[in-house]
Amino acid sequence: MNRTKLPRIIAPASPLCDYFSGNPGSLDFIAMNNHLPNKLTQSSAYNELSYLTETLESLQAENEALIKRLSADPSDFCGSFSTFSDDDSNHQSEFSPGAFQLEQKISGLIQRLEQRDKELVDIMKWVTPNSIKRKPNFIEVEVQKNKRPAFDIVSTSLLVSNDQRKFFKSIEIEHQNKELREMIKCQEEELRLLRARQNLFNSMQLSQSATLKIDQLSKGQQPQRLVDVAPDRISEQDITIQILQRELKSLIKQRRLLTDQRKNRKMFVRNQRIGFRSAVKIQKIMRGFLVRISMKNQKLAATKIQKVFRGWISRHKQTFLLEDENQILSEENNNSLSDEETAKTIHMTPRSEKEIIEEEKNKNNEKQDKEFENGESNQKANHSSVHVHIPSLEIP
Repeated sequence: MNRTKLPRIIAPASPLCDYFSGNPGSLDFIAMNNHLPNKLTQSSAYNELSYLTETLESLQAENEALIKRLSADPSDFCGSFSTFSDDDSNHQSEFSPGAFQLEQKISGLIQRLEQRDKELVDIMKWVTPNSIKRKPNFIEVEVQKNKRPAFDIVSTSLLVSNDQRKFFKSIEIEHQNKELREMIKCQEEELRLLRARQNLFNSMQLSQSATLKIDQLSKGQQPQRLVDVAPDRISEQDITIQILQRELKSLIKQRRLLTDQRKNRKMFVRNQRIGFRSAVKIQKIMRGFLVRISMKNQKLAATKIQKVFRGWISRHKQTFLLEDENQILSEENNNSLSDEETAKTIHMTPRSEKEIIEEEKNKNNEKQDKEFENGESNQKANHSSVHVHIPSLEIP
C-alpha cells in the first residue's frame, strides 16, 4: 500500500490562541511588545502528537468513505477498480460478472481494513499508552516506583513550565501568583508544625530519660535502656493533641479579640448615629422654640410701631382739622360783623336784644353740629386703623 505523505500541520502555540481560525482567542497585541519567556521552542512530543492525531483523523475519514461505498449499490463499483489481471477476466466470463467483481472488491477492502486496523492500533499505542491494559514487568514496576510523577502540582502551576503557552495576560499571572503564595503559606505552616513537634519530642525524650534514670538510681534499681524510654505512637498522638489544643486556644483568643473589636466598632458607630439623631431632634426643638419667640416679639414690636405711628397720624390730622375749623369760625365771625354793619347802614334800624340772642344761639347750634360731624368722622377713621386705644405720646 502506497502511503500518501500528508502535509505536516503545526498546531497552535496556545490552546487559547488559534492562528488558523477566525477567532483570535486571547491574543493580546499589547502583550507582544513585552519580554517573552525563555522557552520559545515547541516540544517534539507535542509535534509528534499533533502529527499522529492528523494521520488518525485522515484514516478514519478514509474508512468511513469505504464503508459508505460498500453500503451503496454494487453497480457503482463497476468502473472504479480496473486493476485486475487477465486470469480474473477469464474467470469472470464463466460466472456472472457482477458477483465476481463484488467478491473481489469485498476481499480487497477487507484486507485494506485489516491493515488500517493494525495501523490504528500502533497509533493508539503512541497516543494513549495507558489505555492498553497489560501486566507490567518487574523492571517496569521498579522504574515506576523510583520515577518522579509527571504531573506535579508545583511544576504544572508555574507559567515557565508550560511549553504550550507563549502568551499570558496579567489576570492569569496574578491568579497563579496568588495560588503560589497560598501554597507557600501552607508549606511554611506545615514546616513550622513539624519543627515544633520535633523539638518537643526531643526535649520530652531527654527529660523523661533523665528523670527515669535518676528515679531508678535513687530507688536502687537498674536503669532501662533509652530505646525503652523513647516515646511511642500513643505518646506522639498525645503530644500532637496537646499542640493542637494550645493552637486552638490561641486561635480562639484571637477570634475573641477580633469579635470584640468589631463589636466595639459597631457599638461606637451605633452610638454616634443615636447621638446625631438626638442632636438633630434637640436642634429642631430649640430652633422651633427660638423661631416662635422671635416671631412673637416681631409681632409685638410691629403692633407697637403701628400703634405709635397711627396715633401720631391721627393727632396730626386732628390738629389740621382744628386749624381749619378755627379759620372757618373766624371767617364766619368776620362775615357776620360785616353783615351787621351793612344792615345797620342799609336799614338804619337797630335790632332788639331777642333777635341778637336768637342769632347767637343759631350760630352756636351750627358750630356744635359741625363739631359733632367732625368727631364722628375721626372716630370712624381711628376704629378702622387702630383697634386699641393708646394715650397720646409726645413725639419731637
